[in-house]
Amino acid sequence: MTAGLDLEHADAVVELGSGTGATTEAIRRRLEPGPRLVAVELDPAFARRLADRCRDSSVEVVHGSAEDLPALVPHPVDAVVSGLPWTVMPHERQRRILDAVTRVLSADGRFSTFAYVHAA
Repeated sequence: MTAGLDLEHADAVVELGSGTGATTEAIRRRLEPGPRLVAVELDPAFARRLADRCRDSSVEVVHGSAEDLPALVPHPVDAVVSGLPWTVMPHERQRRILDAVTRVLSADGRFSTFAYVHAA
């Protein structure tokens, strides 16, 4: 999920769909001390739980929609890691989110997305 993103040299990273924070923790472990990690979560209960869990860390938890990413993170970022459930989203919403991601990525920024397979 984080391989090839050069997180060790990142100044700012965004995670979309942080959920319970499993991937948030994996990202945080790859970052050097000091970079900004913004975890964006739409579900208010998940956002609250993750904010409580990350209270003593460098993770900034934001309750909001990935569609609003430029307003939530108004500066360029080096990487965006997405755990969003793309397959259950309408195509137009997917497009709005991807447009938002491209607006916040730095010129040489990287985007990674992954999906969970629950059943075959």
